[in-house]
Amino acid sequence: MEDLIADPEFAKRILKLHLLIDNAPCTGGLEGRHHTALTDGYLTFENGTITDENGSVANVVGTAPAGNGWVYVVDRVLLPEADEK
Repeated sequence: MEDLIADPEFAKRILKLHLLIDNAPCTGGLEGRHHTALTDGYLTFENGTITDENGSVANVVGTAPAGNGWVYVVDRVLLPEADEK
């Protein structure tokens, strides 16, 4: 947490990586590669898991409807590529 407070730009990049911007369906059950609000960022969804650009995997542990889409609850924070920090 201290690292994020010390580097708010990196914290913004983490948040942007968690927001899908392409035409992802709003009904749950995402599959395939989807672009994020992070420039050139993407996440890959497959069988209830999400893989980030670094190859790290998070499990989808729940979903909830939100105003104009869905919130996917995951069991870990996904990170943008380290070389772009």
